Amino acid sequence: MQKSSDRRSVAYLSLEAPREGVASYVHVTEIIAGLQRRGWTVDLYSFGYGWQRLSLPFRMIAHVGLQVRLIAKIFRYRYVYVRAHPLAYPAAMLAKWLGRVVVHEVNGTWDDIFIAHPIGRFLRSFIEYLQRAQFRAASGLIAVTPQLEDWLRRQTAPVTPPVAVISNGANVDLFSPDAATGQSLPARYAVFFGGLTLWHGVDTMLAALSSSDWPDDISLVVVGDGPEMGRLRAHAAADKRLVLLGRQPYREIGGIVARAMAGLVPIGDPNGRSLSSGLAPLKLFETLACGVPAIVSDLPFQSGLIRDNDIGLVVPVDDGPALARAVAQLVRDPDRVRRMGERARAFAVAEHSWDRRAEDTARFMKRISEPAAAGNNIDRRTVESFGHEWTTFKQSDDELSKREREIIFDKYFGIFPWPQLKPDSVGMDIGCGSGRFAVEVAPRVGHLHAVDVSADALSTARANLADYRNVSFHEASVAELPVPDGSLDFAYSLGVLHHVPDTQAAIRSVAKKMKPGAPFLVYLYYALDNRPAWYRLLWRASDPVRILISASPRFMRYAASQLIAVTVYWPLARMAALMEKLAILPKSMPLSFYRHSPFYVMRTDAYDRFCTPLEQRFSKVEIEAMLTAAGFGNVRFSDGEPYWCAVSTRNA
Repeated sequence: MQKSSDRRSVAYLSLEAPREGVASYVHVTEIIAGLQRRGWTVDLYSFGYGWQRLSLPFRMIAHVGLQVRLIAKIFRYRYVYVRAHPLAYPAAMLAKWLGRVVVHEVNGTWDDIFIAHPIGRFLRSFIEYLQRAQFRAASGLIAVTPQLEDWLRRQTAPVTPPVAVISNGANVDLFSPDAATGQSLPARYAVFFGGLTLWHGVDTMLAALSSSDWPDDISLVVVGDGPEMGRLRAHAAADKRLVLLGRQPYREIGGIVARAMAGLVPIGDPNGRSLSSGLAPLKLFETLACGVPAIVSDLPFQSGLIRDNDIGLVVPVDDGPALARAVAQLVRDPDRVRRMGERARAFAVAEHSWDRRAEDTARFMKRISEPAAAGNNIDRRTVESFGHEWTTFKQSDDELSKREREIIFDKYFGIFPWPQLKPDSVGMDIGCGSGRFAVEVAPRVGHLHAVDVSADALSTARANLADYRNVSFHEASVAELPVPDGSLDFAYSLGVLHHVPDTQAAIRSVAKKMKPGAPFLVYLYYALDNRPAWYRLLWRASDPVRILISASPRFMRYAASQLIAVTVYWPLARMAALMEKLAILPKSMPLSFYRHSPFYVMRTDAYDRFCTPLEQRFSKVEIEAMLTAAGFGNVRFSDGEPYWCAVSTRNA
């Protein structure tokens, strides 16, 4: 039995039944086998009803049951790997809420759904929403072509998670020039294998076989089954060169392909589907692994792969006569076929074995599970949340008065050593957000660098600081602060560094940029270490609410946070104000910090608290230890709320 402590435990969810003889079966089984060879523990959650056609209601019930089974065991796994499907929404989103590393493998755009199931067009907006929400919430996405990577980035902007292009591959042991078959086959033939759907080029192949350019002594062997089989049977009855082998076991196909003089991949482009997503079909790599040249349609990725490596021919899309001429061209030049085949085999083994694809997958999954190691030390969903916060609550003069802003400023900067700064001091606001603190700091210093990783936040800050000529703006993470090392006279970061994956690394990054003796003011969420046990228990009860809200769609996050502001923040704050007047205010009264704050501040902070996906909390001792380890000394904490606000100076 797996344990949640197993750092390489994977639940693989495939709502598309992996039937032997179709691409999904190969991809699922080969990736799982490759991960298992590397010591990963993988459990497949999918269906076992084979080729049986089930009614839509039964499939929907089966989808729900499968996800309930996974969710019931979710704490066994560190990773949830999803073969992208709109109806995987419940399991994928809940897994993310519960802190699992969620990966979606994307083999096509959602247009594929509407091509295969035209009735789905009536629910297009809903289906797109389900899929886009899953992609945006994912820890990482795997695309099989560069074109799909571009499409994913467009669909998930501005919060695109890490994306890796990991193409399809071939089992180079099963698919090899030495693969054997017991099938009775023509002496010379081209081969097609795979699903017999219209967009896989059935029309094109039939037109090619009927063309006068198709060589008389070359047969066309077709392996597979699907909706177009009826038309193929009708054609085969009139043309004995068309040989239909039907569905064959996966392990048998390599021997059939290896004896062919060419493999056909004449995929079409219905509704621009293939042009937008690119093509990396399994049959292409399996053909090449057999040492057989491929003839492919001129569509992105597959055509470039063939041309760049000179391992086959490229023909126009949906052009049967051109396909016939390409077959004839290879028939006339057997030496060229042999050389192409040798290059094809070497290319497949070196670049596109399933074992290599599994290694790429394992490496990507480990990378995204350690986001701080990626170099930028940011959580993209948190960045998106703050971008929305600061474009919604802009903290402008129309929304927050100068007096109210000064009160907030003094609560944080009360311990800052202003007399230590010279008039020409250069400093940095790290995570400037709306610029509400920078508005007060800029008039007191020579130059201020306002840094934020969110472009949306920076646009608000620019508007709020439009009157200040001594402020420059930088879109950058704390790991990539855009100033020379040892150049800052001061810095501050308020309410930011507990929202990055590695707070210690962030503090070290700040320290590198500061001059010896320069003061650094930091505010980090406290671990409630100065509160009684009942207070800490109350916070623990509220945190799952934050996790749930922060993983919701944007409009739901906003609505939920504002409801909390109205029903929780405002009543408790006003009660605290009244109790203060009566001199009976308890020291640990929840939300008493807001008793003198305007409702706008409560609304803002409710959004900040409950809509942020990544939140960490630190005790006073931990904060001092992190500052000391980063090279700061003379650490001093404020006596009052907000906790904990600390100032320290950079050691020499």
